[in-house]
Amino acid sequence: MLYECNKEYYPLNEEIKLIGNYIELEKIRYDKRLKLNMDLPDTIPEYMLLPPLLFFTFIENAFKHGCRNNVDKPFINISLSIKNDCIIFQSENSIPDSVPGKSLHGGIGLDNTRKRLELIYKNKYDFKSGIQDGRYKVYLKIPVFTFSNKTQY
Repeated sequence: MLYECNKEYYPLNEEIKLIGNYIELEKIRYDKRLKLNMDLPDTIPEYMLLPPLLFFTFIENAFKHGCRNNVDKPFINISLSIKNDCIIFQSENSIPDSVPGKSLHGGIGLDNTRKRLELIYKNKYDFKSGIQDGRYKVYLKIPVFTFSNKTQY
């Protein structure tokens, strides 16, 4: 993973494998307490690229800031789709009623993600995150990079 994140672009299918491996590890920690729903494409063309660890950041945050602090009924819903030459990533997770000394608003990780998106995609992306309906939600829509079009950005 350390070598792969040094690359400028990374295959989307590899990011999905990394996320799957991370989730399997976290599932051991939560056992049956965690409710997890994933909606991913059955196949992802190998030529689709994205910056390394872009979606992984949101998955890690869902566990770190949501589920670890929610002792009742933690849940995570993850969705990824490819439509009209765009990748649409969505996640939502449970949030605790309160965590002493912690804020539920975005921290340095989300700030860095926003800056990274702006540097890479300029104004060609749509990113929203925050608390809605008692859940923390993330929505990200980015253009599909391929081997042929990645130099356009």
